[in-house]
Amino acid sequence: MVITLDFASIAIFFISSSMGTGRTFLIKWVVFVAIVAFYLYMVNNAIISFRFSSVLKILFLFFCAIAAYFLLFQLLGYLTMKTGVMSGTDMLYSYSGASLIALDKAVPAYAYDGRFFGEESFFGLYHTLNTLGISVPNNIFHLPMMDIGNGMQTNIYTSLRTYLYDFGPVGVAITQACIGYGTGLLYGALRKRPRTSMHPIYLFFYSLVIYGLAMQGIEEMLLRDLLTVSNIISFIVFAVLVLMFSNHANEPGATVGCAK
Repeated sequence: MVITLDFASIAIFFISSSMGTGRTFLIKWVVFVAIVAFYLYMVNNAIISFRFSSVLKILFLFFCAIAAYFLLFQLLGYLTMKTGVMSGTDMLYSYSGASLIALDKAVPAYAYDGRFFGEESFFGLYHTLNTLGISVPNNIFHLPMMDIGNGMQTNIYTSLRTYLYDFGPVGVAITQACIGYGTGLLYGALRKRPRTSMHPIYLFFYSLVIYGLAMQGIEEMLLRDLLTVSNIISFIVFAVLVLMFSNHANEPGATVGCAK
């Protein structure tokens, strides 16, 4: 019953997300599922290290996942009327490298614009504070469009542009160092905890963080979106559901299989 409800909720979410104008949610799904599946595979098989042949298999699956992602990305474009506007090659170049070209043009144009500290990086946090009645400047909804050549424009610049304009050149290094150290601590804690004490809520949170890390080559999604109201609500709902079903599974006479 639980499995049926899980797949039903996933299907509903996927369909509703597909009907929107954006398709970056696919990256979130791919990263999230890959992290959870990879960790559970290592834990269930008691794998500590990989042989070279195993690494090659992982790389092969990784490239297959990328190819499948772009194929699904293109197919979903028909639903949002975006596929067909540009050729498949232009689409591949635009979505895989446009942010780097835009960053290359944005760095020389950098100048302090009087923004509030971290207004772009902490957009989600400041939005949450404003929702709670704490007034904080929070006006940078979208970045300016940049001409990247061949008549194409973009407003994604990797995460580095956001850190540069929010914190300055030195702040870029400090921010990246803090992110690297923080995610390293999370990974270390994940690997050290035994299988029996690893709670699904922790793995869920870790996967969300790694999604933001994986998106750094495209745009800032870690600091900007992690503390949004929607993410906080989603995390709370997930945590409550996991606690409810885990407690039910531990009750005397409960069937363990129903909680899987």
